[in-house]
Amino acid sequence: MRAALAALALLAAVGLVVWVAGNWAQVWPWLAGGAGVALPLAAALLVLWRREQANRRRWWLRANANLGRIDAMPGIAFEVYVAELLRRDGYTRVVVHGGANDGGVDITCRSPDGRPVAVQCKRWRSPVPAHEIRDLLGALASTHRGHVGVFVTSSRFTGPAVQAAHGSPVVLVDRASLARWIDRSPPALPAR
Repeated sequence: MRAALAALALLAAVGLVVWVAGNWAQVWPWLAGGAGVALPLAAALLVLWRREQANRRRWWLRANANLGRIDAMPGIAFEVYVAELLRRDGYTRVVVHGGANDGGVDITCRSPDGRPVAVQCKRWRSPVPAHEIRDLLGALASTHRGHVGVFVTSSRFTGPAVQAAHGSPVVLVDRASLARWIDRSPPALPAR
C-alpha cells in the first residue's frame, strides 16, 4: 500500500512539473528561455568561484610557508593554516574548533583513507611538555573515541612528551616535521 501511494505521489509530482513547465513555455516564453540561459550561467559561475577559492587557498598557503611568518601568527591563524594544509593533502570534513571550549582538539577531519582525525595545534616558542600530550590522549579516549591524534607545534617536544606519545595513536609534528609538511611531505598516520 505504501509503495503504491509513493508511486502515485511521484507520478503526480512529475505530472505537475510537466504541466508547470508546459504553461511557462506558453505563457512566459521569455522566462523559460531565461531559465535555459541562467541555469548554465549560474553553474559556470559556481565552478569559477570554487576554482578561485581553491587558488586563494593555495596562494595563502604559499604566502605563509615561511616558518618565520608562522611564528608571527596568532594561535587561531595557525590552526586555520594547519586546516588548509590538511585540505591541500586530501583530508575532508575539516572543521576548525579552536578556542577555550574546543573539547581538547582544535581541528577534526577525515584522513584521505577515511579515518577520523583529531588535531591539536600549539604555536609556541617553548617546547611542548608531556601533560599536553596526555591531554590530547584524554580527549581521544573520551570525546573523540576512535580518532587518530595529530599534535602540531611550531616548536619541539620535550623528551617526556615524546615518551608519552610513544605507542599511542598520536602523531607528533614538530617544527622540522612542519617544515617538511609545508613542502608537501605530510606526516604519516599510524597503520590501522
